[in-house]
Order: sequence, then C-alpha cells, then structure tokens
Amino acid sequence: MVHIDEIPTIPLIGTLVDARGPDHYRGRASGVDPATGHIPGAINVPAVSHIAADGRLKSREAITQTLLRAGVRIDGPVVLYCGSGIASAHSALAFELVGIRPRIFAGSWSQWSRSAGRAMAVGPTRATTCSASERPLARSTGR
Repeated sequence: MVHIDEIPTIPLIGTLVDARGPDHYRGRASGVDPATGHIPGAINVPAVSHIAADGRLKSREAITQTLLRAGVRIDGPVVLYCGSGIASAHSALAFELVGIRPRIFAGSWSQWSRSAGRAMAVGPTRATTCSASERPLARSTGR
C-alpha cells in the first residue's frame, strides 16, 4: 500500500497509473467524488484494457504491449489507483502476470479529491494540471 503523501513523488521516479476509464481520467465524467480529473503525473491505463472479449485476462504479450504503449516504466516503482480501489486491484493482477510488481494507493481518487490542497489534472495527458482552487467540480447527478 502507498500513503497519500508518497503519491506526488511517484511520477518522478516511476509510474503512477490511473486504472479508471478515460472519461473519468480526463475529468469529463462525474461520479460520487467532489471533483473530476486525475492525479498530476498519472498515466491512464483502464482496468478494462486487460480484459479479452471472453471476459478473461488478455495474454501476457497483449498486456505487456498495452503497458508499454501507455508509457509504464519498469525501471522504477509502479503505483496503481482508481476511484475507490477495486479497478486498481484488478489491474494489479494483470501487472503481476507480466512481471511488474505494483503497489496500490488504496485511498485512490476518492481520497485524493477530498484532500485539501491536492493538485488535480484534467485532459487527455498528464501535463494538463490545475491548482486546488481551479479544481473542476463534479456535476450533480441529481441524487
């Protein structure tokens, strides 16, 4: 497990992976959290990208290619997060299958987005960041 205070350093020395779908990563879909987007420096590798059409995990080769194309570095620590910890646990299994030993930030986006002063990023890449005061707020779902 990874503590929230370790997260900002992970992209500098390894890879921080957001296992949610692209719309959540980019800040275009709201959920139960108070803000949308992703943790600055994270890359997006959705957990579903490891699942084959038959519902099983894809082959080692296919998973490896997905991770390499996404920019996962194998020369440093790999940390996974998602919305609440479930998708990142699934992704951890796929990473382990190809020989990458990830750690999980169990607090995930839910904890990060509720922590005062944490920077957030929006958009398709890890380069588009905003300060805590500029956070994109989640849209009301009417619930």
